[in-house]
Amino acid sequence: MLYQVVRSLVRVSLHFYHKRIGWEGVENIPADKPILFAPTHSNSFLDALFIASAFNRSVYCLARGDAFKKPSLNTLLRHFRLLPIFRQSENDINAATKNVRTFDECQELFRQNQWVLIFPEGICKYQTNVLPLKRGVTTMAQKAWAANIDVQIVPVSINYDSLTKWGKKCDIIFGEPLQNTDFQDIGFEEKYKHINKSLHAQLSHNFPSPLKFEGKNLLWGWFGQLLYYIGWIIHFPHYFLVQYLAKRATKGTVFYDSVVVGLLSQLLPFYYLTLGLVIYFLM
Repeated sequence: MLYQVVRSLVRVSLHFYHKRIGWEGVENIPADKPILFAPTHSNSFLDALFIASAFNRSVYCLARGDAFKKPSLNTLLRHFRLLPIFRQSENDINAATKNVRTFDECQELFRQNQWVLIFPEGICKYQTNVLPLKRGVTTMAQKAWAANIDVQIVPVSINYDSLTKWGKKCDIIFGEPLQNTDFQDIGFEEKYKHINKSLHAQLSHNFPSPLKFEGKNLLWGWFGQLLYYIGWIIHFPHYFLVQYLAKRATKGTVFYDSVVVGLLSQLLPFYYLTLGLVIYFLM
C-alpha cells in the first residue's frame, strides 16, 4: 500500500518539476511477459523514477549495493521494490558473489511475470551518447532464457533537454523488445556480444532523441503540462525551499534532480498541511 501511495506522489511530482514529459513506444511493451528494462542513465535515480511511476504495477529497480548495508535501510529499500547491485569498480571484492544472489531474486521475479529495471551502462554520468554496456543485462537475460523464462529486454532511451534547469522537457522512448528467439542459434559468449550490440544500437538510435521533445504526452496528456504551471502558482515557496536544500545536499552532482523530485514528493503533504493551517488562521 505504501509503495502505491509513494508512486502516486512521485508521478504527480514529476509533472510539477517537468514542463513536458513525452512517452513514446509504450505499445512495444508486452503486458503478459516478464520485462527487463534497460534504460540510459544520465540523471541518477530520476531515470528509474520515470519508469517505476509510469505503470500501475510494480517495477523492481536494481540500485547501488552500498545503500543496503544497514539492515533497517535494506528492509525499507526492498519494500520500495529496490534490489542491490554491486560493482567491483567500487573496491568490493565480493561483488560478483553478492550479485549472484540478486540475480537469483530477479529470476524468481521473472517467473512471476514481474518487471525489473537495470542500467546497462553500469554508471550514472551526464552524457550525450550511450556509454559502453556492462554484462548485467545479458547475464540476467541468458540466465532466464536458460530456465525457459521468456523475459523480454526493453531498451529505454531517456532524453532531457537540460540536466540542470527547472521546467525541463523529457522524452522517454521504449524500443523494440529483444528476446531469446533473436539470438537462438548463437553460442553463449557470442550471444553476449550480440545482445549488447543490439541493445546499444537501439539505445543509440533514440539517444539523443530524434523527436526533439515534440511527441505526445501519453501518460497525462495536456493535464501534465497544466500541472506544471499550476504548480508554480501554488507551490513557489515549496519550490524555493526544495531547490535550496537539493543544491546544498548535492553540490552540482548528478544527484540533483533525483533529490529535487524526492523532496518534492515527500515534503508535499507537509507543505499542504502548512498551507492549510496558514489559510485557516488567516480566515
